Amino acid sequence: MWFIFGAVLAAIPVGYGLGVLAAWLIAGYNFGQLPLITVPLGIVASIIFALVPFLKARTRFAIMVGGLVVLAIVFFFMKPPS
Repeated sequence: MWFIFGAVLAAIPVGYGLGVLAAWLIAGYNFGQLPLITVPLGIVASIIFALVPFLKARTRFAIMVGGLVVLAIVFFFMKPPS
């Protein structure tokens, strides 16, 4: 139960990061209002992944935390255009 709660809690920033990354991949640095569509879709998709029991709760939690770390590293190394 606690791992499911933790996975859902970790799903929110992971979904946000996936939404922003999707907007950046679609439109580049000047993506404007595109995250209004991609961020909610990313959050909903990651929460659904955290709640659907096709994997063990610990595995879903580990994937969410790992995704959070990977997204943090990717956003750290992204450089704005000069």
